[in-house]
Amino acid sequence: MEEGLGKRELEGEVVSRVAEVISAIKNAKHVDQVICALHSLATILFPFDPSLLSDSIDQSYGDKVQVPSAEKRHAWWRVFYRGAAFPTLARFLLLDVASNWLGCFPFSAQKYVYDVFFVRGLVTEVLQILVPFLQLSSSDGLDVNAVLSNSERLLVLCLLENNGALQLAREFGGSSKLKSVTDVQIKMDVSMVAQIVASIPDKARMNSMASLSSHVFFKQIVVQLLSLAEERETILLDNVDMDEMDKNGALLFVGEMFSRICRRGSAGN
Repeated sequence: MEEGLGKRELEGEVVSRVAEVISAIKNAKHVDQVICALHSLATILFPFDPSLLSDSIDQSYGDKVQVPSAEKRHAWWRVFYRGAAFPTLARFLLLDVASNWLGCFPFSAQKYVYDVFFVRGLVTEVLQILVPFLQLSSSDGLDVNAVLSNSERLLVLCLLENNGALQLAREFGGSSKLKSVTDVQIKMDVSMVAQIVASIPDKARMNSMASLSSHVFFKQIVVQLLSLAEERETILLDNVDMDEMDKNGALLFVGEMFSRICRRGSAGN
């Protein structure tokens, strides 16, 4: 009971911090204030080298930032991505910040206090937030083109440039070893996420990035999935008996993705 109470308290703390960051950005008058607000949360969730933002954040502000212990960072990261905090912040980043502020960010700030929330997160959760934004319709007060372009950029960054399909398989491989997760639930999650991935080229705009065209996109996904063979014994199937291989979430995801890609006929040379 005490463990459950501690988890709920931490969840409340994380959600409260996200609300503070969003409020600070809504009240910001200058891009530096936006960057500092995001930086205050990023330093809690991810290991961070202050020198990487020397051109974006005033030194006096950086000196005031308290770096958490590795244990606290891990706890916060887990609660952030598995609860309500990440979807709440992500939607705000993809809509308000992308439309109103992101164009003013220096490259280093975009990479380390904006993109980082998507690149360093759970890919299963990131995709469920990002993909629907590929079909955003007109919205009052928002630069829809900026939102769409940014969502496409982040998908390419997370799923293709950072081997997101490979990471998805790893995440499902880890889930299949948890006693609290049933085989039925894993299969449902695998099917849902595979469907999301397979739908990306269809949802991307006709004039979007070349990487999101059907042929190029699925070819890169296939390359990532094939690379799993090299990790079979050392990472994904470590200590998994041959009789249990069909239950391994990683293999289920690979099989589901290949099935969907082959049905589309988009895995050509």
